[in-house]
Amino acid sequence: MYVHLGDDVFVHTDEIIAVFDYQKMKENETNRTMMTEKLKSGNWVWVGISSKTVKSFVVTEERFYASPFSIATLKRRMQALARFPG
Repeated sequence: MYVHLGDDVFVHTDEIIAVFDYQKMKENETNRTMMTEKLKSGNWVWVGISSKTVKSFVVTEERFYASPFSIATLKRRMQALARFPG
């Protein structure tokens, strides 16, 4: 199943490794360094938002997706998908 991350971006739930709160990640120096390195690598997908509206980011093997949705919203969406397997 696919989860909607914003705009026209959908990611298969099997590809998702982790979902992080953007604000909490920014508070930790190690996490900031990792995010800066990923930004430089070009592996970020900004889901139709500016950095001011990022609430979470989703990590897959291939990319980091910055999303305007909170972790709680993404969690509810993934749980709803798990209840109705395709």
